[in-house]
Amino acid sequence: MANKVESIVALERQYVIPLRKEFLKVPKYKRAKKATTAVKEFLIKHMKTKTVKIGKFLNESIWKNGIKNPPHHVKVIAKKNSEGIVTVELFTTPKVKESKRKIKDKLVSKKEITQEGGALEDKIGAESSKQSEVQSPKSEEKKEAKQSEVQSPKSEEKKEAKQSEVQSPKSEEKKKEEKPKEKPLKKE
Repeated sequence: MANKVESIVALERQYVIPLRKEFLKVPKYKRAKKATTAVKEFLIKHMKTKTVKIGKFLNESIWKNGIKNPPHHVKVIAKKNSEGIVTVELFTTPKVKESKRKIKDKLVSKKEITQEGGALEDKIGAESSKQSEVQSPKSEEKKEAKQSEVQSPKSEEKKEAKQSEVQSPKSEEKKKEEKPKEKPLKKE
């Protein structure tokens, strides 16, 4: 933890960035790209920095209507840290659902806290076993479906061809007998 550097927000501002004047200067097929560069140029000018990082949701909002039709203006929050790096995000950022891994970590930490009182541990263990029981039949069906797809007629033909290549000496003798004998050429 001692090595970890925390970035403290030195400056935070809200802007409504006009994009229309900038993206009208380029052809239609370059408009969204020009809009992102316009956001960066605007923030370099107004936040007095050299590096700007655009957030995920801001980028998605610029590109949501395609490359030819970006929004005419965007409302953003710009945060400048102590190192001079500005991160920009959309003003109304949607809340992101917690991932399953984070939820599992929380459950594990609850187990560690209440090791003496076994009631919570039992509940958590029962919930996780129910989840695994629910998921296991579906996953087994998927595996069976994949195996049946893998064993297509072509793969069966390949197996038969390999088996025919590696045969006993008796089968080779039978092949020789089955071959028609060559007829001698007639001389005139």
